Amino acid sequence: MAVARAISALRKKAGISQRELAEKLGTATETVSRWETGRREPNNQTLKQLADIAESEGLDSLRALFERQRRSGIAARIKNLPSAGTQRRVSVDDLESWESWAEIISGATGVLLGDLNDKLNQEQRDALSGLKGAAELLRTEIHLHIKGSAVRPHRLSEEEIARLRQLHIPEDERRANAKTE
Repeated sequence: MAVARAISALRKKAGISQRELAEKLGTATETVSRWETGRREPNNQTLKQLADIAESEGLDSLRALFERQRRSGIAARIKNLPSAGTQRRVSVDDLESWESWAEIISGATGVLLGDLNDKLNQEQRDALSGLKGAAELLRTEIHLHIKGSAVRPHRLSEEEIARLRQLHIPEDERRANAKTE
């Protein structure tokens, strides 16, 4: 319900109607109404757009709330990754597409680390380094699958799943998990 109240507060503080917010987000007025009443939840892309609107309006607390909600949705999906041994056939076209995206992510994070290194705090540098490492690992793994076989099942090891999950768990949650283990 916090997101519902935040959307309503954002709209009112920005001085826009549900229709105007819907237009900014590329959705229907009815959808905005459902979000504000808590009958539906916005997806991650919409949460990002809401965070951007809040930021442009100088509403940092609302921006932070939308970002936290978006990150928690991503973390929940990662926690539900299939366990080791799950198989799924993947086409070469899909693998090549994923490989190019992994390369783009790896390159972009490398540029960010190089250009912004002195402006980032340690947590931000660690997050970008982790993302770059994961993208490079993914790109290498995909490349090996393309070379090996056109359509071949891929098994994620427990270690790979744990590493992916670890990349998207906030630092304070990681510390809490480490204390309980």
